[in-house]
Amino acid sequence: RTGQYHVFYDKLFEELGFENVVLFVGSGENSYREVGPTFGRDMWRAVVLSDYFTDVRHAVKLLARDADAGLRVFDRCWREVVDGVVRGGAALDEALARAARALAAISRKRSIDEVKKVLVVGEIYVRRDTFSVQELCDHLLEQGILPKLAGVTEWIHYCDWSQRFLLERERERDGLVQAARRGWLRERAWLGVEEWWKHRVERQVRDALRPTGLIADAPEDMDETLEFGGRTFVDPELESEATISPAVAAAAMHDGYSGIAIIAPFGCLPGRLIEGVYAPWAKARGYPVVALENDGQPYPPNVIARLEVFAQNVQRFEHHPQ
Repeated sequence: RTGQYHVFYDKLFEELGFENVVLFVGSGENSYREVGPTFGRDMWRAVVLSDYFTDVRHAVKLLARDADAGLRVFDRCWREVVDGVVRGGAALDEALARAARALAAISRKRSIDEVKKVLVVGEIYVRRDTFSVQELCDHLLEQGILPKLAGVTEWIHYCDWSQRFLLERERERDGLVQAARRGWLRERAWLGVEEWWKHRVERQVRDALRPTGLIADAPEDMDETLEFGGRTFVDPELESEATISPAVAAAAMHDGYSGIAIIAPFGCLPGRLIEGVYAPWAKARGYPVVALENDGQPYPPNVIARLEVFAQNVQRFEHHPQ
C-alpha cells in the first residue's frame, strides 16, 4: 500500500507534463533517516512544534473567553515561533518563552482540567491532516469537548521503538556475537542516542508550553503502552498504525480521557483494523468510541448523527480508575 504512493505521484506528474521532478521516498523502517542528520534535526523540531501548537490552538478555541481574540494572540505567537525555527539557536527558545507568556495570559472561561477530552487516533496520514480531521475537531469543540490529536511525533517514536524491537529480535535469533559482526552494536547505540535526543527536544517544548495550561497530556511510555497493546490487541510484529493506535487509545482511557475517535481514509485497511480490535474492547467497558472514514467530502447526516451521539456519551462518561 504505502509502497505504491510514490508510483502514483510519478505517473501523475508525468500526466501533468512535469518533467524536472525527482521524488524522494522516505522509509519508516529507519525513521526516515534518508533526509540526513541536519535536515532531520530541523524537521524533528518542526514536527514537535506543529503537534503541540495544533493542540494549543484547539484549547484556545475551546477555553478562551473571547475565542477570536485568543486566536489572534495564538497566530502572532505561532508566526514568531516559526521565525525562531528559521533563525535557530537561542532565537527559538526566546520565541517559545514569549509565546508561553502570551498564551498563559489569555483570559479563559474554564481550565483544561474542567473539560472532557477525546483522543483522536487512526491512520497516520490523516489524523494530523487539517483537511481530513478539522470537521471532527470542530464538531467536538462545538460540544465543549477538547480533541487531542495523536501526534506525528508519536508515529516517529513508534518507528524508533519498532527498530529497537527488531534489533532485539535479531540479537535473540543470531546471538550477540553474530549480530555484532553485522554492525548490531553500532546500530543499537546510534538508535539509543537518537531516541534520547528526540525525547529531549520534545520535553523542552512541552516544559516550555506546560505553564500555559493549554496542553493536554497523552500516553508517553511507548514500552509500557505497546507491551499492553501487544497482549490485548495486535502483535507488534504487524508494524503498522493498527499496532500503536489501539494501545495508545486504551492507555488514554486509563489516564482519564473520556472517549476515542478513530479516523482513517475511506476504505483504509489499518483504520478498519484499529476499529475492529479496539471498538469491541472499549464497548465492553462502556468507553465511548466512534470510527470515521474521510473521503474529502462533508460528513452526511447519518455520520453527523453518530458524532452527536458520541459527543453526548463523552459528556456523560464518568472516569473510574481501574
